[in-house]
Amino acid sequence: MVKTTLIMYSHTSCSDLWDMFCGQVEKYLSVERKVVFTDETDWSRDGWDVITYDDSWSFPGKVSRCLDQVDTETCMFHLEDMPLYNTPDESKLSLLEDSVRTTAIDYVKLIRGIDPLTPTWIPGVYRIPMDSPYLFAIQPSIWKTKRLKELFDRCLVDFDGNTARGFEPFAQKPAKDMSLFGTFTYDNEPQVGLGHFDSVVYPYVATAINAGKWNTSGYRKELDILFNEYNIDPSIRGEV
Repeated sequence: MVKTTLIMYSHTSCSDLWDMFCGQVEKYLSVERKVVFTDETDWSRDGWDVITYDDSWSFPGKVSRCLDQVDTETCMFHLEDMPLYNTPDESKLSLLEDSVRTTAIDYVKLIRGIDPLTPTWIPGVYRIPMDSPYLFAIQPSIWKTKRLKELFDRCLVDFDGNTARGFEPFAQKPAKDMSLFGTFTYDNEPQVGLGHFDSVVYPYVATAINAGKWNTSGYRKELDILFNEYNIDPSIRGEV
């Protein structure tokens, strides 16, 4: 078991992804607590705690207020369109969680993006440079809960959008102002597309939805398996 809180941030407009995301977590991963942040109050899935937000709040307001109810020192933050497609390395995840909780590291992103390989003292973990355009990224990551909340708090005044759209580029300056110690995992996995690599530590679809449609051009094999397992008709959303 990984001693952390796994968070799925979502909205009822994406409820067609919930069974897939939650089912994959339940099949492949054991964590101390599983939580969903959503505007939905009628949640009937066992094993998940529901923390609701007011849909009129800004995106950072939603996340910040929900994080007030997460009492573990660390958390794993996701959106609902980032499902696992294979078994993660729980022993490595536990090591990473311990490193975030007990050292200066603020977070470990569980995938490599475009950043160069700057080693840390932990094998397979690399530092994200302060001048990176993605010092903060909405990808599955193990965070110090207080630092994640602080980042969203710093965005409360000036970011008024009520979805995640546009939040990543906006959050770069607050992330730099905080001098975030960001890291990522990489173990010579192959590159996928232009912007990221596969992850053996946490094999997930990055991401399943692109512009509101299923990203089958990027993850055809993985998504076809998930469509079949969770009785999803991709024609309803469409595919790109």
